Amino acid sequence: MSRSNSNQDPEYSEVAWQFAAGRVAVIHRLMIQPAMEGKGIARVFMRFAEQRALSSEYRSIRLDAFTGNPRALRLYERLGYRDAGSVRFRKGEFRCFEKDLGTAG
Repeated sequence: MSRSNSNQDPEYSEVAWQFAAGRVAVIHRLMIQPAMEGKGIARVFMRFAEQRALSSEYRSIRLDAFTGNPRALRLYERLGYRDAGSVRFRKGEFRCFEKDLGTAG
């Protein structure tokens, strides 16, 4: 399951985003049922989200991932997302990632 729109958490204002021109899509959640992990489903969801955002005229995507979730951190790095810094939410520290949709695909 994935959920996205253009609403950014207030904490995102603290991040040194590189891709700020044009509309920005924000992925709020990406969840894969534990029994289905490791089968490439998250990668498929992310590619779909990138293509959907691009076709909806967004220029970049932003998201965050809990530092206690190394699989998610590796996924976003492997998909070409740039580590833009960190923010702190109630649960703890989260790494922020962004991707210019000109490099999606």
